[in-house]
Amino acid sequence: MISALENDPALWTGPGKLEPKRGAAHKYDYGHALVLAGPVMAGAAILAGRSVMRIGAGLCTIAAPPGSAQALRTAVLAAAPHLIVQEIAGFSEFGGFLRDDPRRNAVLIGPGAGLDDLSGLRMAIRETVAQGRALVVDGDGLRALAGNFELLHAGTVASVPVLTPHDGEFSALFPDLALDEDGVRAAAERARAVVLLKGALTRIAHPDGRLWLNVARAPGLATAGSGDVLAGIISGLLARGLLPEDAACAGAWIHAQAARPAGEGLVASDLPDRLPNVLAGLSTL
Repeated sequence: MISALENDPALWTGPGKLEPKRGAAHKYDYGHALVLAGPVMAGAAILAGRSVMRIGAGLCTIAAPPGSAQALRTAVLAAAPHLIVQEIAGFSEFGGFLRDDPRRNAVLIGPGAGLDDLSGLRMAIRETVAQGRALVVDGDGLRALAGNFELLHAGTVASVPVLTPHDGEFSALFPDLALDEDGVRAAAERARAVVLLKGALTRIAHPDGRLWLNVARAPGLATAGSGDVLAGIISGLLARGLLPEDAACAGAWIHAQAARPAGEGLVASDLPDRLPNVLAGLSTL
């Protein structure tokens, strides 16, 4: 078995990985991420979208069904006017929306989506993979995946999706697997996806057996919404062109580093604005 590695910036920084933006770059050089929002928690989509942008993606659009689009626009205007909100007819129509612009290269499905339309969420996941876009599945999207891992294999591209469960979501997806290194490895192989099991010690596994341990712990992350921020960070890094395993490892490390100086009282909405300082510090390591 391949030995576990400690997650370290040396693994995912440098040429062809995460590197500083160039002086002559255009916003589309750094990708256009989509967040599929739902009617349950607008805040989850906003937290994720803010994190997409703060980690350096060029654009971020939140796609929202009619029942939540107007309220989301109002909230975004107040909290994050740099985000785009576009209405879609429903989750099942997401594939056509995605097809309209091939520059939308990374997709996050799940935060605040709700459980009322699991079939629509499954269609959105399948379409994202079939169209060859990088994919992160979090939150309610993970519930839609239970027993349906074939949705992740609809495409022909070599890239693999990233799944970001916490303990409860992991156990719902993989009820026979333990919450340990062997379990995460087995989950990644079964789903044929990068699996990031969130926790005090975050474990990240690739379907080929590689495993990374994120030992940069940050107790302040035990707060509502911090997972939405992490999913947004990873999505933004995918939009910037990182490989799924590099985006997952970088996201976990950067997420923890953003939280560590805050200590007690940290809330998830504090985290996105801390990301530029963490990115700047990477250049001094």
